Amino acid sequence: MHADKCFHITDTGKQAYTDAFAWTGNVQENFCSVRNSENKYFHIDLDGNRIYSDSFIYCGDFKDGIACVKTENGFFRHINSDGNNLHDKEFSDLGIYHKNFAIAKDNGGWYHIDKSGNEIYKQRFLAVEPFYNGFALVTQFDSDKIIIDENGNTVVKKYNDDGK
Repeated sequence: MHADKCFHITDTGKQAYTDAFAWTGNVQENFCSVRNSENKYFHIDLDGNRIYSDSFIYCGDFKDGIACVKTENGFFRHINSDGNNLHDKEFSDLGIYHKNFAIAKDNGGWYHIDKSGNEIYKQRFLAVEPFYNGFALVTQFDSDKIIIDENGNTVVKKYNDDGK
């Protein structure tokens, strides 16, 4: 096991809180993901206090009050800053919300979901990027890249680096 030696410091170089951890992440939205000596992840506040009682296999940073966590059953979920599930959906992989949509993966591949955890289109892809101004670059299973809109409609049929 790792020795608990990680913590944040104040601007005067003093330890910001009493506890120490095996690993600490960056503070985002006044919270920070940490890993304890038992390799369990959770979030703490600026005073080093746990913000909820659950522990996870992994947890990411908060963005807009929502974080991704990997639960003990091996699936990913979104939680709010109280540690409550944002929705009842679980995914084999998951990204943060960006402009109201997140990337998610199930057995069929990657796609986009809304804040209720619902797919916003039926297609699945090898890889997807977040939507930027209503459009996302996605990689199909044949490795061709296309651009889709927020309804899953193809806007640009081929967007490969080789121009083909």
